[in-house]
Amino acid sequence: MEFVKLFNKEKFQVFLLTCPATLPFAFWSHSWFVVNQRGQVSRWEIFLFQQKKHNKRWGHLHKDFYSPTRGLPIFVFAEDIPWQCVGLAGYLEGKKGSLAERVGDFVVDTPHNYPHCNNYYFSGPNSNSYTQWVIDHFPGCGLKLPTDAFGKDYQFAQPV
Repeated sequence: MEFVKLFNKEKFQVFLLTCPATLPFAFWSHSWFVVNQRGQVSRWEIFLFQQKKHNKRWGHLHKDFYSPTRGLPIFVFAEDIPWQCVGLAGYLEGKKGSLAERVGDFVVDTPHNYPHCNNYYFSGPNSNSYTQWVIDHFPGCGLKLPTDAFGKDYQFAQPV
């Protein structure tokens, strides 16, 4: 995967990655964040199934369940056969105090601030609703989900 060459352990980086969803939903994309905080790399995403044996999860929100650039399994019953067509939808990069650092810190803090860790619906909130929710907190950041990211248009309730 060519974008692996972009990793720089001296910088703050946020990568927005996508791959097809697991069959039979492969006509939709699944999105996740990879956060690099000066060499400390973590992957953040929402799954339909709560991986109960994974100790870095908060409901449907998972940290580092897969390696940063691994695609989802093609088939539900074949965990060891992942999609190879992982795409880079966008990334941010910067030094201390940069937008990349702020977005990365926000993603790392989502176990405490994402309102739907314990909710998942195909129409949303789902993996794409989560990534769009993060993006929406940083207007003008330049990150954008692909058109096939079903759930990105989920409308979160506004606080009263």
